[in-house]
Amino acid sequence: MILVDDIAQRLVGARYLNHPRMKIVFAGVNNRPGAYGYDQAGNVTGVLERKPLQAVDDTLEMLWRQMNGAGKPRALLIGDQSFDFAAGLFEYQDYQRRWRHIRWSAPVAAATFEEWKLLVLRAPAVADFILVSDYRQLRRDFGGKAFVPPAEVMAWTERNAKIPVLGLTTAATQDGAMMGVATAGYEQGWEAARMAYALTQGVPIRQLPIVSGKESMISTRRAAPRCAGAASTSPSSTRPSPGPRTFNSIEPPQTAEGDSMKPLRIGLNGLGRIGRALFRLNRLRRQFELAMINEVNEDAANLAYLLKYDTLYGTLPERVGFGRGSLSVEGQAIPLTRCADVTAAPWREHGVDVVIDASGDARHPARMATWNDFPGWTITTHAVAHPGVRTVIFGVNERDFDARAQRRLSSSICDTVALAPLAALLEREYGIVGGFVTTLHPWLGQQRLLDGAAVGTDSDAIGSHFSLGRAAAGNLIPKPTSVVQAADIALPGLARKLQAFSYRVPTPSVCSAVLDVELERPACAHELSALLRQSEQRQAWPVLRNIGEPLVSSDFRGSEHSLIVDQRWTAVQRERRARLVYWYDNEWGYASRVLDLAAMIAHAG
Repeated sequence: MILVDDIAQRLVGARYLNHPRMKIVFAGVNNRPGAYGYDQAGNVTGVLERKPLQAVDDTLEMLWRQMNGAGKPRALLIGDQSFDFAAGLFEYQDYQRRWRHIRWSAPVAAATFEEWKLLVLRAPAVADFILVSDYRQLRRDFGGKAFVPPAEVMAWTERNAKIPVLGLTTAATQDGAMMGVATAGYEQGWEAARMAYALTQGVPIRQLPIVSGKESMISTRRAAPRCAGAASTSPSSTRPSPGPRTFNSIEPPQTAEGDSMKPLRIGLNGLGRIGRALFRLNRLRRQFELAMINEVNEDAANLAYLLKYDTLYGTLPERVGFGRGSLSVEGQAIPLTRCADVTAAPWREHGVDVVIDASGDARHPARMATWNDFPGWTITTHAVAHPGVRTVIFGVNERDFDARAQRRLSSSICDTVALAPLAALLEREYGIVGGFVTTLHPWLGQQRLLDGAAVGTDSDAIGSHFSLGRAAAGNLIPKPTSVVQAADIALPGLARKLQAFSYRVPTPSVCSAVLDVELERPACAHELSALLRQSEQRQAWPVLRNIGEPLVSSDFRGSEHSLIVDQRWTAVQRERRARLVYWYDNEWGYASRVLDLAAMIAHAG
């Protein structure tokens, strides 16, 4: 038998180990032979497929020079969660210290096409090149059985990637990648056929040892050098390009010596729900260095416990500890201070570049707006911006944000981060005459399990709404909301057109909302749905997602999108009145945009 690829070894080869009448010749195997028991079998030989990592190293160095890059470029490998992808990861680990021209990032894997898109869009924060390997087992939806066609995956990737993409399979360029560096499939097939033929001619298998492929091939599409900003159309050329770099990417910050700068140092003020979500997201993304935490809760043991265990998002798979004046993760200490006034904490002493206020303290927006003696950036979360503070909402005005000139920032509130991109799209394409938005918001920490006096932050003005003191788990509680007023800061004039109303509902996370608007120009449901899907395909950040499955609120827990439009309920009445239903994780999705704002600061240097 000639068995090709790792999955064939696992499914078939293992059944015939040391079979007295069967010989096995394998090809295209990424894993070690011992993973399939072949090291103990007397009836197996074959040719190992080894990634031509030296060729990858040299090719990236060539491209980097042609793009006038400085220092060593960073490379990120993205794949699916297939057996084949996992089987070959040891090669990169073994090669870790032998990269000569590039800096290697830990590989990441996606289960669905949506996850793949997020990884590709976020790659510029940690890499200068994307390497793609296995991508043929990306599911269309969570829990679904349908795989996305590889040509569709690669077409989207090439269209939306902000940095160059290099395929690591022979099929990558056939699927649409601009360039690929891979083992030579011809050599794999030829060697396997040669061995099989020798066995049929009576050659003992012990005389046919397992070998590794030695040939590699570089394939390129005609548009590749142009997209990468290279001067030469030949992949063998190594001369730097004299022209400017033309690839549409956000450049990593550079030092005078040309090497990438150290990660942005983040200071986190407050370890409540949003603060802990930011902490966890940063551990997942590994974009920034958490230089310091300021939290009024002086019980470090309790803070470490809350970081480790979370009812909604599970147990953090890392060791969390605490000490005198610090918290620690995997043995790495993070200074912990206790100052009630965010501007009094020792951020500068700890080298903090960006202070993120996640405390929800209503006094802090005004203090941070006039915090003149802090030279870095500040981001105020889940609060309507104070005058003098720039509100940045992804999908609305992030392209107008100038990080070098604007250092006092607000990420608005979770409801507005979800509503504003949708309202901006409708206003731009159809015009909004007027309408209503109704949000269904989970309970918050200041609400009560049993009836009592209403309590909360000053910004919520909860004390004037006695119903918010009623049992949160047993009631739908109507309340006013500032979602439209907050959106009006980024979309001037919206507050004159929309009115808002909210319910606090007895669930712990994930909001839903209904937007009902009258349009200036005629529309139909099919056209509106198509517009939303096109917007999803063209976006640079994971703001909007569309779904059509019959899902419920808990299915969106952990979603990093600003909003997910539920297309089952999209409707247009008499060509002018449109209704849209959308979901959003008010903690995880919101915190994702806060870190994206920090990423924009990092890119600006």
